[in-house]
Amino acid sequence: MARRRSFARNAAEYFLGRSLLLATQLLPARLVAPTSRLLGRVLYGVAGGRRRVVRSNIRLAYGDHGDAPDPDAVGRAAFAGLCLSFMELARAPNDRAWLPARLTFKNPENWDRLRSACKDGGVVLAGAHFGAYEIMGLVLSLHDMTPVTSARPLDNPYLQRWLARARSRYGQHMVSNRDSLSELFAALDAGRPVGVLTDLNHRRRRRIWVDYFGTAAATAPTAAVLAIRSGRPVVRVAARRVGPPLHFEIDIGDLHYPRKNAGRRAETQRLMDTVTRELEEAVRADPGAWLWTHNRWKTRPRDDERKGTEDQENQECQGEPRNPGNEKQI
Repeated sequence: MARRRSFARNAAEYFLGRSLLLATQLLPARLVAPTSRLLGRVLYGVAGGRRRVVRSNIRLAYGDHGDAPDPDAVGRAAFAGLCLSFMELARAPNDRAWLPARLTFKNPENWDRLRSACKDGGVVLAGAHFGAYEIMGLVLSLHDMTPVTSARPLDNPYLQRWLARARSRYGQHMVSNRDSLSELFAALDAGRPVGVLTDLNHRRRRRIWVDYFGTAAATAPTAAVLAIRSGRPVVRVAARRVGPPLHFEIDIGDLHYPRKNAGRRAETQRLMDTVTRELEEAVRADPGAWLWTHNRWKTRPRDDERKGTEDQENQECQGEPRNPGNEKQI
């Protein structure tokens, strides 16, 4: 059970956080990125525990290979990206007209496929703490793909209320990742896209193991479970910062439909392996864009666990997939 937090602590954190965000709103746009880099350097310098996590993660991911990035440079970049994500969210105007001209698309054909799939029904969006991840919900809401997104609430309730309002300003609906499956399934049934994160360490019993940078990582099967039960595709989505401040490149992966005749356990593993592999490719291409400060490999397999063989017959997976017969399979 989480430790109770005092009103004084929550109020002090809220005052400090909102003051910093207000200050960033007053900064000239050209100073936003340099300020985030300065904050990232400071935070990395004082957060000794996170610094150890970053260095451990880099060792696990790259081993002794010569292509391993400098862990301290990556750690500072990760903290800078985290700060910049909140700064971008705070600076985003309430008027949605500012955003479309600031977007480019890495693979326009996949963007068109995503929009087409959303018109046919819901889509499972597999997100991660990569790049400008807070922007994706705003971008999708501009194109009639307003998502229902699952996320862990902040421990501070006052900051959480601000964050929920900021994320929802263009229509995105946020739900807690604690017991939110029913809301996500309802959204898919209504034809809305749903967003879940796929790069978090998952300690609970209903976990599966995926290969991430050559090391088994405990992962929640939520994205695959949603796709299998609804018969809708799962797709990796990401936004990267390019060019001037508040300009983004949208990266949409391939659409992966669940196979109707495959076993649920094997299909859950296949879909999660697929989106994890695509995320790894993106992180290898731009290591500083991923949140290495998260202890991604904290949970280790028990002696009786092997990749793909733990209890994946989840209660959420019971029942036949509802994939229409005219959907393309892969």
